Amino acid sequence: MLDFATSTLDHAVSVHAPAPPVLQFDHLPVQLSLVSLSLPAGGVALIEGGRRTDRLRLLCIAAGLGFGGPGDCRLMGRSLRDLPREERRSVRQRVVGRVIGVDTLPAGLSTRGAVAVPLLAAGVPPHIAFQRASVVLEALGIASAHGLRTDSLDARQRRLVLLARALVGSPPLLVLEDPDESLLPGDFAAVRAALRVAVSVEGCSLLMSTSDSRLAALADRRIVLG
Repeated sequence: MLDFATSTLDHAVSVHAPAPPVLQFDHLPVQLSLVSLSLPAGGVALIEGGRRTDRLRLLCIAAGLGFGGPGDCRLMGRSLRDLPREERRSVRQRVVGRVIGVDTLPAGLSTRGAVAVPLLAAGVPPHIAFQRASVVLEALGIASAHGLRTDSLDARQRRLVLLARALVGSPPLLVLEDPDESLLPGDFAAVRAALRVAVSVEGCSLLMSTSDSRLAALADRRIVLG
């Protein structure tokens, strides 16, 4: 009876224990700042100040692409520093949707195919993956380009397609470097609406840098670099 009661109590505690933050920084050194952050599901954090290279470094660490010296970065409660390379890559693919400076689109694919890649890699049936890709492209106002080849896109179209690819799987964490870059004034309403849906409806967390006040206004917390 004692064993049963104990196991039942343990189960109750595990069920009701608070979920770990989607993203957690612990004393990461960035230029003259020590950055700490706890970002829960549905939270939005804005990185501002400092140099662009410093903001990019922090975004790359959050996306699982690097380490921050003596500090630590945790995704879904797991320290990336402690994971073998392949497991870290797997966590990154499952948890993070990103648009940062190192990202490119595969040449030779249709726009819709490039957006569907994360879903196809996760085992989603092709017809569902392509349908979801079309929905996201339409939400961002670029549905007319879904049949174009990625190597024929201009800078604005590439930015929107990269954003669509980041959003398509509703990942736990979105990491976006200057999503406003190369966009036209008429694009911002659709981009802001798509990010609001991702955060408020789908429960994604968002870490970003941006110079656009309309996108920055989505943030409920800020990281100010020295």
